[in-house]
Amino acid sequence: MRLQIDNKSYQAGYGEGRSGESSKSHEELVRAGLDDLSYLSGFIEGEAKRITGSEPEK
Repeated sequence: MRLQIDNKSYQAGYGEGRSGESSKSHEELVRAGLDDLSYLSGFIEGEAKRITGSEPEK
């Protein structure tokens, strides 16, 4: 299965993960026009960056 990540949603999640803000609920993401999976993917990577101080391997 191939998924396409929405860059706007990913960047929003990454920024919040980096800043330590809690992730948004599904309803908040829908109201903001963001894709859940893309946002969560970015959030996880941003949080990992904040905690470890290093970029994840690609």
